[in-house]
Amino acid sequence: MNAITDLKSHLKEMLANFVPKSEDEMREWRWENEIVPHLRASQLPERFWFRATKWKPDQKATYDETRELITGTGAIVALVGDRGMGKTTIAAQLMIERAMDETLLPWHRRPPYRKLAKLIAFFKPIFSDFGSRDAETLIRRHESLCKDHPLLVIDELHDCEDQKVKQRLLTDTLDKRYANMVDTIVISNQTPEQFCETTSDSVLSRIKEHGRIIHCTWESWR
Repeated sequence: MNAITDLKSHLKEMLANFVPKSEDEMREWRWENEIVPHLRASQLPERFWFRATKWKPDQKATYDETRELITGTGAIVALVGDRGMGKTTIAAQLMIERAMDETLLPWHRRPPYRKLAKLIAFFKPIFSDFGSRDAETLIRRHESLCKDHPLLVIDELHDCEDQKVKQRLLTDTLDKRYANMVDTIVISNQTPEQFCETTSDSVLSRIKEHGRIIHCTWESWR
């Protein structure tokens, strides 16, 4: 009985000293403990870990249009335009939205963010002419990238010296993601004309069928 009495007394003391957290504190706790781990797993750069609250009208319209397009049809949305337009920020907000969505499977809450140069460096052995001893492992990794993630963001398409591997990798990746009905956002600091000149006809055809090239022309975000 003494043990039960002591336990009741201890619980009563704990409840008396309990101070509930405020809504702001709960939001901050959830952000740090639930959302940030997904963003880190996505490899989204930390400078994009914020919720945008102030949009220019054209930016918000682009965000809304992109959001409406990436609905699991294999859409390819190209955000193109000058540096500093906030193209990556728009994609990041869509990634954060998924990271916060508790109805999604855990691995669907962390859509991969990759710069094209990093993808090329990693997968080059299977898209170049010299091959690799690790080809089977790389092929499996690439197949997973093309099938298992409902959203993929590929940034800095303009920053590539190896155009041959770029065309092979992008065409194969986007064709497979299109076939698997998983969506992709690609980002480039180019005009629409430059983007079309440096992108394969196959990819452009996919974009035309399920997606869009959106030219970001508003005042610089910065």
